[in-house]
Amino acid sequence: MPPLGAGDFERLYDAYYQPLCRFAFSVVRARDVAQEIVADVFANVWLQWERWPPAGGEGPYLYRAVRNRLMNHARDARRRGAREDRWDPNDAAIGTLGAAPDVAAEADDTKRRVWEAVAGLSPKAREVLTLHWQHQLSLTEIAVVLETSEGAVRVQHSRALKQLREALGDLFG
Repeated sequence: MPPLGAGDFERLYDAYYQPLCRFAFSVVRARDVAQEIVADVFANVWLQWERWPPAGGEGPYLYRAVRNRLMNHARDARRRGAREDRWDPNDAAIGTLGAAPDVAAEADDTKRRVWEAVAGLSPKAREVLTLHWQHQLSLTEIAVVLETSEGAVRVQHSRALKQLREALGDLFG
């Protein structure tokens, strides 16, 4: 394989910077911290560019690297005594702009109920759903990101969907 050039790095950066920032922001709820974490990951990729691409694929590697730095950030915040950021179901943006008021109100209520149900899931199940739904990673790629087996991810995914069906059954059934 020929050596990768700066153009290849730019392609990687352009493809993954924004999605990785959204992923990091969904955890830390601070734009500057999310951007700093993602920038740190890309700086590390640049420093190790001669060994690129990683065996598991570039997407799963980058999401796993961001996830690891998020875990380090949470650990460091706990050590400093800072409060941990919490999932806020009202932050999820599902557009209702331009809808009729009654349709918009119903959509807002549905959105709120869905995000409350998701917030009630275990952290692992919530993470699996976030990576699958918002970042379009396959269950195989999620297993690489979470450094676990694909079977474990499938179990978390199935349990999460079952819990959501039970919590939201009246909305969809």
